[in-house]
Amino acid sequence: MLFIPFAAHGQTAVLPVYSCVKPGVKAITSGLSSSNYLQGVIPSCRVTVYLTGTTNIATTSPQSPFTANIDGSIPPIYAATGQGYDVVLSGGIPPNTYTIPITLTDLSVGIGSGGFPITLGLTSIAGSSTTTSVSGLTVDGVTPTVMGYVDPSSSIQTQLNGKQATLGFTPYNATNPAGYISFAITSVNALTGPALTLACGTGLSCISSGSTITVSLATAFTINSFTGGSTVELGYPVVNPTFAATYSVTPASASITNTDSISSPTTLTTPFTSGTITGTFVHASVTTTTFTLSATQGSTLTATQTINWQPAIFGGVGTAGATFSVTAAGTTAVLSNGNVLPRLQLGAEMVGQTFGPFSPSGQVIYLLLTGGSHTFIDAGTGFPFAFNAPLTVSFLNANGVTVTMYLYQTTNSLYGTYTPKVAS
Repeated sequence: MLFIPFAAHGQTAVLPVYSCVKPGVKAITSGLSSSNYLQGVIPSCRVTVYLTGTTNIATTSPQSPFTANIDGSIPPIYAATGQGYDVVLSGGIPPNTYTIPITLTDLSVGIGSGGFPITLGLTSIAGSSTTTSVSGLTVDGVTPTVMGYVDPSSSIQTQLNGKQATLGFTPYNATNPAGYISFAITSVNALTGPALTLACGTGLSCISSGSTITVSLATAFTINSFTGGSTVELGYPVVNPTFAATYSVTPASASITNTDSISSPTTLTTPFTSGTITGTFVHASVTTTTFTLSATQGSTLTATQTINWQPAIFGGVGTAGATFSVTAAGTTAVLSNGNVLPRLQLGAEMVGQTFGPFSPSGQVIYLLLTGGSHTFIDAGTGFPFAFNAPLTVSFLNANGVTVTMYLYQTTNSLYGTYTPKVAS
């Protein structure tokens, strides 16, 4: 018996996202940068999967969002077939982090291991060491005669080819795009004559059926890419954001709208591959502004990008005893005792997220987070990680937005390397 796997309806398969990397980085050796650019591994990056064009978290296994492995590898992400997905990679372990999250748009899963077999009853198989032919087979009731239609050298197909001359046109030849399909017709709209010629040039397909001629694009119209989104800190003004797009075929028209209704819609000009939205976009609370590209070529297709405003969270080591007085300095938070905490990421922390590794030497670990009731474990050992009750901080960020945050300090001064993990 011969078994052929076919995909079953409703199955899941793996998204084509395998590792957290950031292109275009340079290696540092003895304080010197390499001359060539490398793919930088982002350890323990944050992986969030959305349904394409929305802010809806997709159902995946493991469930999105989750943290990738310490070596930057991403475990297989299983999701339903027949659906597009946007995958956002963010965070990481300093200094190897995404300063701005990377969004992979409109991904599709591949065919997975699910399905069911089709059994072919073989009545004869003849062959040699180099070729094998199968003849006289019935596939689920399909006779050898019917199978002959898909064999270009069969007697059935030879007869069909002989009918070509009676069709009255020459098919489009990709190796000779100057050629065209010519139809003898007598009128088109207001044009009349004893014989008019309808010529199908490069990129067009002309199909005649009875008295109807259908002219369509030889290549299906798709939006291949749409980029320009970002994640910024609360209060940061995004001025005149620019977006870029690519297509399978140049559209007849295109425009970009946005949910803030600023310069919306913005009409693009040919070849419709870029556009600048005139205006300033800014939000002081967690907000997502969605930008939608609508492009028309026969049908209208859409693609989306987002600009997200999120709070920053911070972490680092320092001397014990900092109070609730914390100030912003660029992308850092300065504690009351002068200790400076680097920014860990844009976006609130989540249960299961890890920070570090930190390497205190007779110092404490500080975390300035958005949640005030967390408990922690050591990511390496799984043992409880003791932090004092957090101090409530009114943090005025670098953009002048006040954010209520919580300053955690380890109960003990530490030596060595530690990776705290949010347990609850």
